[in-house]
Amino acid sequence: MRFTSTLHLILAAVLLSACASPYRSVTDAGNNPVNLIPMYGHPDIEKTGDQKRADERFINTFSESAESRKKASEEFAGRGWYYLQTGDNETSMRRLNQSWLLDPDYYAPYWGFGVLLNRQNRRAEATQHFEKALTLIDDSHSDKPRLLADAAMTYVALGQETATTDNAKSEEFLEKAGALTNEVFRLDPQFGYAALELSPQFESACRYGGGLARGDLGTANVARARGDYATALREYRLLAA
Repeated sequence: MRFTSTLHLILAAVLLSACASPYRSVTDAGNNPVNLIPMYGHPDIEKTGDQKRADERFINTFSESAESRKKASEEFAGRGWYYLQTGDNETSMRRLNQSWLLDPDYYAPYWGFGVLLNRQNRRAEATQHFEKALTLIDDSHSDKPRLLADAAMTYVALGQETATTDNAKSEEFLEKAGALTNEVFRLDPQFGYAALELSPQFESACRYGGGLARGDLGTANVARARGDYATALREYRLLAA
């Protein structure tokens, strides 16, 4: 996930506590503040009047400073992903929620929610957000193969976890993981091969795919004959998997 950092966002940090404070008084069943729950618990948790007024002030302030709600949403999603990558999950969730509040039709906050929930081992919930993100991103977007890969790895983990309790459901999750990896290779084979070598979880997901994700013996043999051993090794490795 790529993001830009602008001066108004850096300065915005000073104002965020004021925008977030009304959320401290409302929690879910697990006593978690709603600003640490994806989409503030929408639609299950009803916001208070103070929260709704804080939302309106927040949207007006940052839509104006960023020139549009969409641009402001992109900026906050970028900050959310920055904190996600540094391991500050709580701050990441707050920023992603603010991105979602500004633009509920932007794919990036849903993707971030999926990653954060997966970190909490709440994989079934995570897949719902990955699926939502996938409906909102075009095939031409350079982020889509990475989103697909994250979703595939979550599905394969979910499939492995449910194997002993619900075999049919497990197979469904594993097949979904394989289908998603096929999409990765269709859109960006180079990224797919790199992910295959770097992530055992992605490699596991590939085992349940077909077609593009399984490699091609002819391609492997031709590459070997030409001395392109890197390509040959990748194809043979896919076939072996």
